[in-house]
Amino acid sequence: MAKVKICGLSRIEDIVALNAALPDYAGFVFVPSKRQISFKQAKILRELLDASILAVGVFINSAIEDIAKLFNDGVIQIAQLHGNEDASYIGRLKTLCPKMPIIKAYRQVTGASYLLLDNLKPGSGKPLSMTSAELAKTIALSQLPVFVAGGINLNTVQDVLLAKPYAIDVSSGVEVDGKKDAQKILELVTTVRRFS
Repeated sequence: MAKVKICGLSRIEDIVALNAALPDYAGFVFVPSKRQISFKQAKILRELLDASILAVGVFINSAIEDIAKLFNDGVIQIAQLHGNEDASYIGRLKTLCPKMPIIKAYRQVTGASYLLLDNLKPGSGKPLSMTSAELAKTIALSQLPVFVAGGINLNTVQDVLLAKPYAIDVSSGVEVDGKKDAQKILELVTTVRRFS
């Protein structure tokens, strides 16, 4: 069964919606974006989040010490890296947080635990620039479990699930007027669990 990550959480209402739907992962964005939150906000939201949901911090070329602090303080349990982070960067991060899984966007890097396939403009709601067949082939050939993001919503999720990803990662696809929608989150999680 594919796992579900709901990303870009910024309000207490978002956490209430996740606690009702119980996806596998919750994403907190720490990079410039309309969904960016502070470390302090993330700590508050994390404390309200159901303990069964793993918190993922989204970063782009961030200071390793910042990521390590969030992990060691229990605010995040996984780091998702969207920048030019290489094996050396990941190695230094793993030295500070040896037990923290790492999701690396766009390419497989030594030390990462997962690969994330996403649109080059994450959070834009635009789909991946690959066909369903290309996606399935990329997932099948990947040495790492694959998260898939980019334009996933209730209308497209079943097509993505046919490619058998490890997880789907959704942000704008469960929003109404730029805010997370509890009903869309619940429907998406329910659809994934029923379909995969």
